[in-house]
Amino acid sequence: MTPSLLQRKDGNGFPLYDSPMMESGFSPQVMVAEVLSSHPVAVSVFLRHRMACVGCLMARFETLEDAARVYGVPLDELCIELAGVESSQQCRRME
Repeated sequence: MTPSLLQRKDGNGFPLYDSPMMESGFSPQVMVAEVLSSHPVAVSVFLRHRMACVGCLMARFETLEDAARVYGVPLDELCIELAGVESSQQCRRME
């Protein structure tokens, strides 16, 4: 079984954030409030995972990585879903 992106570490023991997460445009270190304010369609992803980040005062202080850890959501999946919702929204704008 291949380890998830969060389980992979570099030579110093730090997590490797490559491929899907970084390509998604949603860095694990971005604040939840920033994601929600700049990408309103992301609300559906948080709600689908039963994450109470929407409207939470802590969203200004927690990163996507923090929120994923607190709610037990795999970070790589969260970032990919956020990117998917955003790209589908952009496609609708073009139509």
